[in-house]
Amino acid sequence: MFAALHLHSCPPDLTREDILTRLSAVAADMTPRWERLTARTLVLDVSGLQRILGGPEEIAAAARTLARDRDLEVRVAVAPTWVAALILASAGVEAVVARGHTPPALAPLPVEALAAVPGVDLALVGAVRVRRLGGARNYRLSAGQGLVGGGAVPDRQPPDAETETLVDDAPLRMPSGRPWPDVRATLERWGITTCAQLARLPAADLQARLGERGLWLQRLAVGLDPRPLRGQPADEAFSQSLELEWPIEGLEPLSFVLGRVLDPLCAHLEARDRAAAVVRLSLQLTDRQTHVREIELPVPVREARVLRTLLLLDLEAHPPHAAIDRLTVSVDAVPGRIVQFSLLRKALPSDDQLAALQARLTALMGAGRCGAPALVDSHRPGDVALAPFVPTGVEGQDTGAGAWLAALGLTATREAGRAREDAREPAREGWLDTAGYHVRRLRQPWPVVVVLGQGRIPRAIRFGVRSRDTVFRDGPIAQAAGPWRSSGAWWQPSTESDGAWDRDEWDIALESGAAYRIFQDRKTQQWWVEGEID
Repeated sequence: MFAALHLHSCPPDLTREDILTRLSAVAADMTPRWERLTARTLVLDVSGLQRILGGPEEIAAAARTLARDRDLEVRVAVAPTWVAALILASAGVEAVVARGHTPPALAPLPVEALAAVPGVDLALVGAVRVRRLGGARNYRLSAGQGLVGGGAVPDRQPPDAETETLVDDAPLRMPSGRPWPDVRATLERWGITTCAQLARLPAADLQARLGERGLWLQRLAVGLDPRPLRGQPADEAFSQSLELEWPIEGLEPLSFVLGRVLDPLCAHLEARDRAAAVVRLSLQLTDRQTHVREIELPVPVREARVLRTLLLLDLEAHPPHAAIDRLTVSVDAVPGRIVQFSLLRKALPSDDQLAALQARLTALMGAGRCGAPALVDSHRPGDVALAPFVPTGVEGQDTGAGAWLAALGLTATREAGRAREDAREPAREGWLDTAGYHVRRLRQPWPVVVVLGQGRIPRAIRFGVRSRDTVFRDGPIAQAAGPWRSSGAWWQPSTESDGAWDRDEWDIALESGAAYRIFQDRKTQQWWVEGEID
């Protein structure tokens, strides 16, 4: 047996979310097997409530009472199939249908009442043109049997072969075919206005003229469920606690305790095909204070060993100030990831290994200093940001520098660009040809002394005393290209890391064969080496 609850009235100050919450609470108080089909209608499986509440009339009365306690007025219909209960409740018919009497209960309802099923839109907007499938003889109905003949049709589900294509995620998959208003207009031309008339039509001829949607409507008109009822998944909490007999201090004993807590928690996650996206650790200390840590994982994880490593690394950076009496580990669960591996590419580390590696690097380098480089919407030279590193989830996919260069038509070798001699323009005479070259940017610019010649063109460079311990050597400049002036953020102080800049850039080549990119700060007149050109 199934019961449908259709919202009739509610206080005007309630929002849509409040209405859904209250209706869901009514259904959850009665049975764990219920499904929300529309914003105003719920369907409940009340098969096991007879021994608790009584007959169908008592079940319907209990549902109305629970709804009134939450300031809601609902129409309740009880029927052997959930689609029949849904249609009756949405039409405002509060009825209790006995087994075997579903088609007679739906018979007097108009065909438009079937629009209560999600996805069925039988509203006629303007004039609807009905397409004829051949001559007028195609509209003659042959002498055949409909779904309702001389006797009543038993309340049973259609065979799996017939309903297989109707089962989908949510709420219902509609069969393809003619538009719903076109189907309704055709039925009106035939004089079909009630569910009883629709049920008596020959099913084969109805399908031949209206397609699958016409046959689908006929099944709804006799109360056949298009698919089984799908219970609403309950909000399941993933949490484990452990109260210690004696307080503990230090990470080593805490590591063993975390293993006892995380093993059953991860087993619970795996049984539900879930993974942890956020893990929280709550430590109740001996001084009656609570030490709480929360870690947002870059990828969903459900390995106890990995979670224990992440928590210990975080506690090493943020240790509790007193001994621990009780600990609780909870996670925010998400559906488990399904990764398709490749047999033709080199295997990559798993998501769990990457998460542990990121945690170790973050603990070593500090927060905000470990991640993936991200472009910044700025013209500032060398401006870059760190974003959280998120794996692609596809093994073997190249997303590194090689993929970026390949997208630009380049390669990751020192000869990048030189192989495209015919495609690029020749360099101007007396200028350094830097097409297709790459700059190995220094982490910090190197201060240098530049000797200027005629026209303020760099003629020699001096690295200073530091050049004795490095590969950089002083020497005359054979070629120089520039200057390229760059400036911005003039409204901010230049002392800030993201402050103003104003500089002239040059690409130079020494007689020794080395090539560098240098620039001059126009405010301080200081020269700097920005990087080496490959």
